[in-house]
Amino acid sequence: MSHSHLIVALALVVPACASKTLPQQQLMDTQGAITSAEELGGDENPDAKLHLQYAREQLESAKKRMDDGDKDEAKRLLERAHADADLALTLARTEQVHQDSRKAIADVEALRSGKSTSATAAVGE
Repeated sequence: MSHSHLIVALALVVPACASKTLPQQQLMDTQGAITSAEELGGDENPDAKLHLQYAREQLESAKKRMDDGDKDEAKRLLERAHADADLALTLARTEQVHQDSRKAIADVEALRSGKSTSATAAVGE
């Protein structure tokens, strides 16, 4: 095989391999985003839960499209699924921050009421 034939053969094979790995990589990335959102409590927040459901459905549809050989549609569905999973993750994180904030405020209020009770008790003595 001449050098030019080898280059042509590689030029035809490499894109074919890349097109197979891209949806697989997207598939793994999307599954990872869904798992992250689940682990952070995405199913406990109603808005996050909805977007997790969208992501799961789109992921399943993408798998079917890949099995059918429709890689373009599979990639599109994986992009949508990943976006929904990212949104669910952000919503879950936001809820966690809100919970932490509410706890911190409650702790501060408890400290304040404890101090005012101590000050009042000292004045009353």
